[in-house]
Amino acid sequence: MCKKSMCKVIAAMVVVALRLGATTLLQEGFEGSTFPPSEWQNIAVNGDYVWQKYQGTNNPGGYNAHGGSYVAMYNSYSASSGYSARLITDT
Repeated sequence: MCKKSMCKVIAAMVVVALRLGATTLLQEGFEGSTFPPSEWQNIAVNGDYVWQKYQGTNNPGGYNAHGGSYVAMYNSYSASSGYSARLITDT
């Protein structure tokens, strides 16, 4: 069994990459000044707590950025019970 902070904190590294073999299916650095980027949606599903952008390890989980300076993170540890959000793109 994992600790609440490890189970609940969902983090997207600065570079989100899904890989199938050697083909990159999705990559986003979240390095731009606008968050989320224009082709992304930050949707509060339950409650009003959404994903946030943090610089470097200056985030609740202390995670390092991967290949850049920023991390997209949903810190459910700080959200009220039952809250959830989605950070999605269709590109």
